[in-house]
Order: sequence, then structure tokens, then C-alpha cells
Amino acid sequence: MASGGGLHRDPWERIRGLPDPALTGVFLALFEDLNAFNEEKNTPLHWACLNGHLEVVKKLILAGADVSVLNSYERTPMDEAVTRGKMDVIDAINTAVAQVELTGIRVS
Repeated sequence: MASGGGLHRDPWERIRGLPDPALTGVFLALFEDLNAFNEEKNTPLHWACLNGHLEVVKKLILAGADVSVLNSYERTPMDEAVTRGKMDVIDAINTAVAQVELTGIRVS
């Protein structure tokens, strides 16, 4: 995991293979910086979008994850969902972003 610099893979390795319900708490607990990235510059939000973890997507956005950050392929988390045809993820992103915009409240 990196935050502008060095890479630390431990949290990324620990989340692989966990079922969706377990992921939300794990993401929020393991990633001190929700916009940290791995070697491909994927953030936890990119990862959740790529893998179709709807609840994780919503919770990360509500907790402050940046929806506009680009990975090494110059794609946002939404771009990755579109590329993979994950319409349910796109809906989850839009719903969470709208909730943040309407209320101005982020949940941590």
C-alpha cells in the first residue's frame, strides 16, 4: 500500500479471498489511508469496484475514499466498473456520491 510513495502489500494480501460482507470492516480497519494504492495504483475503491463488492464501494465512498483518483491505466474506480460491465457497481457509486453531496456528511 502506498500513499504517494512506498508500497506496503500486507493489507492487500490480507483481503484477498474474503467474502463480500467481511470486506467492508476489513477495508476500513486495514487501510489508514483510504486512497492508498498498490503497485498498479489501484486504491481500495478501485479494488472493490473491479471485484463487484457493492457494500464495500458504498462504505468506502461514505468514509471518504476519492472517486476521481486515477490508477496506472488512467482509470477511475467508475471507469473500471464500466470497463467490466458492472452496472450494479456504477449504481452503488452514484448512490453513495449523491448521498455525500446531498447531506455533506461522510461516515467514518
